[in-house]
Amino acid sequence: MAEKQDFKTKVKGAFGTKAFKSGGYSLLASVIVIVIVFALNMAVGALPANWTKFDMTDTGMFSLSDQSKELVKSIDEPVTIYVLQSGSNGETVYELALQYRALNSNITVEVRDPVANPGFVQQYTDEQLGYGVIVESARRSATVSSSSLYRTEMATDGSYQYYFDGESLITGALDKVTTDTLPKIYRLVGHGEAELSAALTASIETDNFELEDLSLLSMDSVPEDADCVLIHRPSSDLSEDDAAKLASYLEGGGAVMLFTEYPAGELTNLCALAAGYGLAPVDGLVVERNANYYISGYPLFLLPVLGEHEITSPLSHEQSYVLVPGAQGLTILDGARDTLSFTSLMQTSKDAISKLKGTELDTTEKEEGDIDGPFDLAYAVTEDNEDGQARFLWVAGGSITEDSADSIVSGANTGFLLNSLGWLTGKDSSVTIRSEAITNDYLTLTAGASTAWSIVFIAVLPLAVLAAGIVVYVIRRKRI
Repeated sequence: MAEKQDFKTKVKGAFGTKAFKSGGYSLLASVIVIVIVFALNMAVGALPANWTKFDMTDTGMFSLSDQSKELVKSIDEPVTIYVLQSGSNGETVYELALQYRALNSNITVEVRDPVANPGFVQQYTDEQLGYGVIVESARRSATVSSSSLYRTEMATDGSYQYYFDGESLITGALDKVTTDTLPKIYRLVGHGEAELSAALTASIETDNFELEDLSLLSMDSVPEDADCVLIHRPSSDLSEDDAAKLASYLEGGGAVMLFTEYPAGELTNLCALAAGYGLAPVDGLVVERNANYYISGYPLFLLPVLGEHEITSPLSHEQSYVLVPGAQGLTILDGARDTLSFTSLMQTSKDAISKLKGTELDTTEKEEGDIDGPFDLAYAVTEDNEDGQARFLWVAGGSITEDSADSIVSGANTGFLLNSLGWLTGKDSSVTIRSEAITNDYLTLTAGASTAWSIVFIAVLPLAVLAAGIVVYVIRRKRI
């Protein structure tokens, strides 16, 4: 009995020693650290994606542009972004979608596995979306296929450049499903107009404009639902009847966007239509002689100064260049109506000249008869009347719409076109977001690797801290 009491006394005494108390404090501190680590992990996990995830790519591939942020913040109705994801497929798009959700509580992001549930996609489209996106509101839905998210272009040096169009397409889809009506663009045909490239057509449609061909030959007038008529690089003149129909449309508050190539002055009836809005082409072909205003080695490939207008301001803000190959100058006619308002959208340097020899020039130096600059290459014209506001926009450098020119300035030419259509139609916003070039080396983690690293930071490290505390306690206990 006495031995048992002695043992109990020794145990109680051990708990009361300074060494045990010191080790206990260390163990308690370790436990507290573990609790704090778990709490921090849980708290960080609950924070918005834009607070906890950082875009380390050079091009900002996973960061939203100011334009996207502005549009997203204006959404005042429930919208769901369905990301089609299976395993690691679609993970990139999902991470991007979280950026939208973080900006507006009206946006919900949900994941759907197209492999496990193929019937889900069929509710919206017969198209094969792969690991794409479906955006839905109470108004309508929009789809984005995985094949459209990435594209390849050949650069001027023959190399290939890869682009990610995720932000442009998703923002465009959000715009589409939250817009009351989509602007209707009629593309004039029947006068040898140049075709719009597939890429440019896709950009126009992505920006949520409806695009339809228009032949005035069999029509009494421009359709009433036309928000804008696009006249794209005609090779033959309009008939007097077609020109009259377009003039009547403008007088009724319509909008016309005109692209011409040199020599625009040979299109007599078309120029007469433009003259009704105070504009005429300058004789000759513009040659830039200030090296800061053209592509190196190509004085006909102009990089004009952008004017101050809502069309150009987004491009100016981004310090973007618009490339205008083979341009002709424009001038305001003497005697133009006082009711007309003019804004120059692009201008050459004062060193530019207009060569009367045109495409047959054999020197870029000034010769007798050549005209001194500067030259305006594009004008936006408005006129208020009883039926609304007429809007007329003329770009005297039609090759601005070529894909090759657009690629040189990283999509700024397309941005100019879409901004112009937005202004002409009165569209509140235009989704002119550039594609992100995929030029970086990425640290790519598989799903397994990602799980492994999560275990390391959430479990292994805290347990290591606990183990270290125990070891310290044991060592100190042995020293006593």
